[in-house]
Amino acid sequence: MFDVNFNVSRTDQYLTLLKEGGYLDSMTSEFKISIPLMSIEFGKPTLVTCVFTPLPAAGWQMEYDVITMDFNIVYPNNYFGLTNGNKEPGSRDHFRCLFEILWYISFFYLMWEEALQLRKEIVERGHPFGYFLDAGNILDMCNFVAQWSALMTFYSIYELIQTIEFTDDLHYDVYADQYSVGRLTQVTYKMAKYQELVATIEDIVDLERAYLNLVCISSLLVCCQLLKNLDFHPKLGIITRTLGGAAADLTFFMVLFVMVNVIFAFLGCCIFGNFSSAWSTMPTSFLTCLQLLVGLYDPSDDIGNLEPDSAMANIFLWSFQVVTFFVLLNALLAIIVESYDRTKSEAETERTTDPATVILRKLCGHHGLGLPTEIALLEEDMVRFFNDMSNNIKAVHRITLPGTKVDVTPLPAQYEHAPGEPSEPSVQPEVLDREKQKSLHSSWPKVVYENIDGSHKLEYPDKSTLDVHIESMHPLRKMQVRLPNQSAQAMVDCSIANIQSNNLFYMLNKFEDDGTPRIVLLDQTALVCAMRTVCPTLNIACAYGIALNVLVRYGVNADINGDGVISPDEWAALDEILRSQERALQDQRGGHTRSSTRSRLIALMF
Repeated sequence: MFDVNFNVSRTDQYLTLLKEGGYLDSMTSEFKISIPLMSIEFGKPTLVTCVFTPLPAAGWQMEYDVITMDFNIVYPNNYFGLTNGNKEPGSRDHFRCLFEILWYISFFYLMWEEALQLRKEIVERGHPFGYFLDAGNILDMCNFVAQWSALMTFYSIYELIQTIEFTDDLHYDVYADQYSVGRLTQVTYKMAKYQELVATIEDIVDLERAYLNLVCISSLLVCCQLLKNLDFHPKLGIITRTLGGAAADLTFFMVLFVMVNVIFAFLGCCIFGNFSSAWSTMPTSFLTCLQLLVGLYDPSDDIGNLEPDSAMANIFLWSFQVVTFFVLLNALLAIIVESYDRTKSEAETERTTDPATVILRKLCGHHGLGLPTEIALLEEDMVRFFNDMSNNIKAVHRITLPGTKVDVTPLPAQYEHAPGEPSEPSVQPEVLDREKQKSLHSSWPKVVYENIDGSHKLEYPDKSTLDVHIESMHPLRKMQVRLPNQSAQAMVDCSIANIQSNNLFYMLNKFEDDGTPRIVLLDQTALVCAMRTVCPTLNIACAYGIALNVLVRYGVNADINGDGVISPDEWAALDEILRSQERALQDQRGGHTRSSTRSRLIALMF
């Protein structure tokens, strides 16, 4: 509208035209001025935007924004379909392309890993809901979307930059005659080019703002992913474990915190809302309360406006400080500190693996563990296996609770394993005649109470009852323990003699009846017996293979010199370590830990 060559009188004429022509009146809601300039200091295009909005009590409110843009971005020609307008890319552009290619490789590799996890979830469970409901996977997917959106936005910015063409003197002669007396606003074709230039620059500014927001969101998600991925180690993942341990308390605290702040926001709106914009509405009043809590807002001006009747304002201020700062905020710190102390004490007593070793295992998989490749299990497979066993144990323990529906059909006969057989076939754990029993009584019986002789009274929906012993009661649903098919078949086909170990042990803190710590060792045979007791249908070769995986990953090797035989000196050293650990646990249980005992224990371990 205003040319740079206008003098004062010509500018006044155009202002008179805007006013008398009805362009600016009481109905105007916004008056925006966009000025594209070239920054002499930085040598880059700059967009100055001034927005005038009318105030309710007359007058105008001005808001301005100055954005400097970098148009010196050049890609090689035909780089992912992009053109460079016959410009030569510099060294900075080549470095950017190199890092973008590395980003592409890592991005699609991580996407491939997520696709494999999703496929594994579908194969094992028959549905993908477990994958999509996992918090870690949700973080990964959100970060993938944010990063890809940021990249596409950056390419859109580059394509818009290539369409911009500046004149040599950075001036557009948009008026047909700058000194005309009539038809002041008659323009030439250059006005269309200038308007297109301003619209393109404004689009670039909007896209750059969206690009920066996406980059910030991605960076925050990367921070959350870092904390989540460090949870594999008790020391490195102490933050996530602390928050996880305090999740329930933090949830109730946040509910109470929000309720209290809503009440104080309403009080602030009632006291200061008539004259202060910070307290004029409930949302702004709530945000002001949060700023007041952390010290980012000074209410002295608001209180001063109420002089001399400021008693209620002072009561509001100090009651807010006492309740939120001295009580609620310190309660929050107490919750976090208590969870941190508990998590730290658990991390101190937990036997940990060196972080570098754990990272290498995650990067390299099962290679280097000393296990045959075909029977090596991933950590998530082992966790899923023992979770299934734990769920089955809990299901068995709950069958005597009153109101629990049970199955009283006997299990099929078990296979008798003859001595000397290398392996045995797996037995399907389905019960017999379940459908017949259900069709007869229309549902399963439920436990009513326990009889004097130890049997249990069961009742069907048709009110018929029967007395059965606990040996004939079974859970309605017992999960089959899940193992990868290839690994399980390899264990079955493998000779037990090839997967036995006599020098690996698993350390366990077995407390005495009086609570005294006692360190014991479990060998491979003990682990096999435990698994077969919980899951009698488990193949014996699979049990040995799973026990070997546990011992190799988490066990202790008593054969220090690697000769295959545990000598008396090695037994004595291992026994001394166990006794030192017991003394350290006893000292810690008594409330004090002697530094000499810890030092001696560390020296023995080395």
